[in-house]
Amino acid sequence: MINEISSVVTALATLSMAIVAALALKTWRKEFIGKKKIELSCEIMKTVYEVQDAIIYARVGRISELDIKNVEQWVESEKIRDPEHMGVYPDRFFAWVPHRRLAENQDKLDKLNNFMDDACLYWGIDLMKLIYELNHITLKIRSSAKDLYYNDTCQDPAVLQNILFSNNPNDEITQKVHDIVEEIKLNLEPIYKDQQSKWVKLNPVATKTDGTKAEK
Repeated sequence: MINEISSVVTALATLSMAIVAALALKTWRKEFIGKKKIELSCEIMKTVYEVQDAIIYARVGRISELDIKNVEQWVESEKIRDPEHMGVYPDRFFAWVPHRRLAENQDKLDKLNNFMDDACLYWGIDLMKLIYELNHITLKIRSSAKDLYYNDTCQDPAVLQNILFSNNPNDEITQKVHDIVEEIKLNLEPIYKDQQSKWVKLNPVATKTDGTKAEK
């Protein structure tokens, strides 16, 4: 009888220890994932801002002599590397300026792209799609620079220049980038500010670039 009671007590103790261990593991895992998510949200948001700045800088319409000189040096080096495909058209060097400005910030663009997997893992497809859209905008700028430089596309040069250059904070590309950044901020900022939030879709019509609400 005593042995049976002892066995039951031992079994209960073992079960209790297993339950406590499982709960502790679950709590630790939750805390670990929570901490990781907070760190990621902060890093991603910081990088998103950097990429936004890189796109704005790339499209600034003011072109200096230094910009043209940098393009000239790059074209000459590309001509040496690939003489068959790199043409030299000095009167169109300006077209490469946004392309080269983006290249100056390539490390930031790569860093944001490297967050793709974590973005999908922790926030699902929504954040990953927004990162992809930012990346697509930079690719669009680069391809437009190439098309305008070589002048071998049926697309209107004026349209290409509008993609490449802008001093207007309300132009289509600037507004698109702003809306993407605002939606990411809307969902990530509460996390690293220790608030809880489900993913919220941004209504692009609801805000302007100056932060004021638009009229409905």
